[in-house]
Amino acid sequence: MKVDRFIGIILFLFANILYFYIIPTQTEYIGYGVIEPNSLPNIMAYIIAIMACLLVLKPTADLQVNFRLLLNVIIFVFGVGLTAYLMSLFGFLYVAPLMALAIMWIVGERRKLWLTFGVVILPPAIWAIVTQLLDRQLM
Repeated sequence: MKVDRFIGIILFLFANILYFYIIPTQTEYIGYGVIEPNSLPNIMAYIIAIMACLLVLKPTADLQVNFRLLLNVIIFVFGVGLTAYLMSLFGFLYVAPLMALAIMWIVGERRKLWLTFGVVILPPAIWAIVTQLLDRQLM
């Protein structure tokens, strides 16, 4: 079995676990608002499942492991988990700018204008849109 097909099967199973177990048990239904809180997560689970099926049906010809890229992915996943934990302790507005800076640095962004936009302007804008306009809670 090719690695791509194996990864596609794992991602398909993950999308189903998301859709049928994690999203329903971790989404709180509220009586107000235009969009149900589970709408976007369900759409993302659909997309993951569809892309996983495409990966199983049409894998790439050859797979070469890029260990530097793999290390970046491991650091990123660890950082996301750490960020979720820190947001539960300190809040979105204090932790999100640091995570944005870390992500931009990992992907190689070094331009000061984009770093400023991503770290100083974007997190407060996300906070204002989600908490004030959409009346939803961030961690």
